[in-house]
Amino acid sequence: MSHLVMFVYFCLLGAIAASPEEIALKASAVGWPEANRIFHTDYRWKGSDAAYSIDLGHGRVLWLFGDAFIAYKKPYLRRNDCMAFIRNCVAIQNGYDPIVATMEYFWGHRGKKPASFFPDHDTIWYWPLDGLMIDGRLLLFLSKVGRVETGLGFEARGHAGKIIENPEENPDKWIMRSVRTPGAPWCETFGSAVETFADSLYAFCCNWDHTISLARWPLDSARTGALDNPEWWCGDSTGWVEHQSLNGHTIATLFGNGMTEFSVWRDTLTEEFLLVQTEGFGQARLVLRRANSLVGPWSTPELIYDPPENVIPHIMIYAAKAHPHLQVEGMALTYATNGFEKSVLEDSSICYPRFVRLTLQSVSPDSLMK
Repeated sequence: MSHLVMFVYFCLLGAIAASPEEIALKASAVGWPEANRIFHTDYRWKGSDAAYSIDLGHGRVLWLFGDAFIAYKKPYLRRNDCMAFIRNCVAIQNGYDPIVATMEYFWGHRGKKPASFFPDHDTIWYWPLDGLMIDGRLLLFLSKVGRVETGLGFEARGHAGKIIENPEENPDKWIMRSVRTPGAPWCETFGSAVETFADSLYAFCCNWDHTISLARWPLDSARTGALDNPEWWCGDSTGWVEHQSLNGHTIATLFGNGMTEFSVWRDTLTEEFLLVQTEGFGQARLVLRRANSLVGPWSTPELIYDPPENVIPHIMIYAAKAHPHLQVEGMALTYATNGFEKSVLEDSSICYPRFVRLTLQSVSPDSLMK
């Protein structure tokens, strides 16, 4: 073998074996305002956050929203005298291209006023997290939330799960049943992002110190809603440990500075796992992490988008997510906009999700040698 051939061989071998931070992958994102029109097609729906999406198949996409403004009487404005504030709602998008797709929103009712789709219970309400389809059923993770007098005025109070037996129907006809999730008091959110891989369901969890941990179940258990005894990743030296056998074991931290809401997916171009989140509190930016395995190591965050809304006083940017099933050149992302104090009523342009287009480009081995 000539010296030149050996040089090329070892360059290629090094690229294949490289860690996520060494793999040549160019990521860039731009605003996609044309797609935002899908969040402004119902005169009653006046904004929300969270904006998780799940491909239901056959051109139908489920959107899950958190706190939402619903105008239920004229003049249908985001104004206290004609609007209800609810804790969650859902929508069905028909068509995978948000530029031309339609959107139908669903919420509950309390008398003549709108109410949360997943009903509040006493002082507890539900904010949606991630979910997915498994063999024709829809599995959803929810966060239980309650009011407090400090901080932002709320705190997580536990976790919940739902299985929808007939997701092919519109949400107002869903047959839902609750499923048991594990008692994991160290988790602020359980199911911040979910992914399936190699016959297992994985759930990313954001702990109270904003480190990220990982649980998994066999798909056979997940499809029946048996979620109360997952395995937890406890690091390379220990591996996976059942929830009921955790005594004496330490759950591994995948990375720090995580968020309660984010997305994880496997990129078809690079076969890496990619993670999108916001970084920062109030003013924030969208960042990307990469890993060859769901358990990591995850790369340091790479800036991909600086939202223009960061110049708005008292702005809050959060809840960045990917939507791999939407038709777009590149990858569709969204992030949520909100405001501190009373700015959400004074500025009706915020408190809506906003679309971003992410472009990923792998660098060829030839480029690595230039």
